[in-house]
Amino acid sequence: MGIPTNYPIELVETLKRYCDTREEIKAAYLALMHESLSNEAPHLLIGLQMLSNVKEIFGEVAETIRTLIPNGEPVDMIDVSKNRGTSKLLKQEQF
Repeated sequence: MGIPTNYPIELVETLKRYCDTREEIKAAYLALMHESLSNEAPHLLIGLQMLSNVKEIFGEVAETIRTLIPNGEPVDMIDVSKNRGTSKLLKQEQF
């Protein structure tokens, strides 16, 4: 997990604007995720710390950033409200 080489500035700015409209979102994180044991290419990971409306917010975020995803690459989103596993690493490193 690390910082994307080609940092998606427009995507991040759009995500920030969206997060400002939802008081349920307490924090947002972005990283480039790569599983070394997988044949998949590295992809973006968005972590959101939310108080409620998780499913609704993930749907809205997906729609909001859909046109900004580089080369149509996959983007994973996770709820980082619980501090374990990938969520814990993402928050500790604060990518």
